[in-house]
Amino acid sequence: MSKNTAARKAAKKIADRIPRPKKKVTWPQARAFSVHLLTASGSFLAFLSLVAASEQRWTAMFW
Repeated sequence: MSKNTAARKAAKKIADRIPRPKKKVTWPQARAFSVHLLTASGSFLAFLSLVAASEQRWTAMFW
């Protein structure tokens, strides 16, 4: 057994002892996250429109 394999097994033993809570994502949490994604994408598109307007590309501003 190589050093790397032994080190991995030792690290896995230590990692298995660390308690980790199993948390499921609920439906309301998923909906709330999707709202955040929607508003973030809207603000990004608004920024791109602002950049297009500053460059006087009026048609690109609305696409």
